[in-house]
Amino acid sequence: MVWTGFGVASGSAGAALGVAALMGAAYSRRIASEEDMLTGEDMLTGKLGTAYAEYSQRTKRLIPFIW
Repeated sequence: MVWTGFGVASGSAGAALGVAALMGAAYSRRIASEEDMLTGEDMLTGKLGTAYAEYSQRTKRLIPFIW
């Protein structure tokens, strides 16, 4: 949201949308890579099993109730 604010402050709708799109893509990739790291035997799914898998399926990752 901070980066989108910088885009808005520039006074350009294109800049604001561009920044929002780039940051959304960056965060999506980061979240996916971190979730991939959690699937090892020593990580959350290894320790918590299906309980964590079910939790991660029903819980939003970044913005509550949205995404």
